[in-house]
Amino acid sequence: MLYLFVGKDNYSLNQALRELKTGLNAGELLEANTVNIDGRRTTPGEVSLVVSALPFLASKRLVIVDGLLERFDKTADRAKRGKNKTAAGSPDSPQSFAEVLLQKPDTTILVLTAGEVSRSNPLFKRLQSEAVLNEFPLLKDTELATWVKQQVALRGAAITPEAARALAEQVGGELWAMANEIDKLVAYAGGRQISVTDIGCLVAWSPEASIFKMVDSVIEGKASQAEAELEILLSEGMNSGQILAMLSRQVRMITLARDMIERGLSQSEIQARLGITHDFVLRKTLQQARRHTIERLKLFYKRLVEADFTIKTSRLEPELALSVLVESLARN
Repeated sequence: MLYLFVGKDNYSLNQALRELKTGLNAGELLEANTVNIDGRRTTPGEVSLVVSALPFLASKRLVIVDGLLERFDKTADRAKRGKNKTAAGSPDSPQSFAEVLLQKPDTTILVLTAGEVSRSNPLFKRLQSEAVLNEFPLLKDTELATWVKQQVALRGAAITPEAARALAEQVGGELWAMANEIDKLVAYAGGRQISVTDIGCLVAWSPEASIFKMVDSVIEGKASQAEAELEILLSEGMNSGQILAMLSRQVRMITLARDMIERGLSQSEIQARLGITHDFVLRKTLQQARRHTIERLKLFYKRLVEADFTIKTSRLEPELALSVLVESLARN
């Protein structure tokens, strides 16, 4: 059997690999019948030697090739840098690898894993019709909240719908981190239903989330609420320099996003160019970008520069300078 495991959800992808290993029924010989190949550096000849080998005292063996599909993925950036120049007839071409992979014996279960692959990928296109394709996209919104509820149930516990949504928004689609948070919450709840209060007590909000709340208050002209969010950040141990840097970074991200929105770029293109991986961060950045004009963002920058200058020249105490900055931004 040939499988293509593709997607950014590395947690679910690894779970699927564990299930395949369990299906080998190799017992203590599992390790001897499981081989991992670095597809980024291997050759067709090396792959051929591995996939053609017979299992050791078992009916099947598992060969996992990671990164080979991505090696032939012609993304726009790779094309611009000229890093995908493997000729069709060369020994390391997609066709050469495809021939080797498709000639494997039935005793070899072969899995090609990749983070993300375009449908124009020549190796993917050649193998797709002959393989079982399993895709593992990052979960978000309702799907992620549903996954949270399922995982809590698997641990013999329960969670309210509101708490599941709050946890999904707070942690995002990184399921390794999410699984750890769920384990902590289940232990903390001690048999009772996990609530939103439990999320607030046990799962720390990221600094980015606090900055977003403060920026939201500024945008809505809620000066007192913005100052309250500032006090929370300070009480959590963040110093004025960190807060000012994070606020500056978020204004920069909003400005870039606003510019890209006006130029008609898609959400996925904006996400890639900004380097954002957290769904919550992306969603809030786009929301805030759509609520600002470039002129107002320029004013924000001016106020940030003034606050930075005031702090560095000791004209005001750092916390007071930040308070003045937040209030001035909210009232403009």
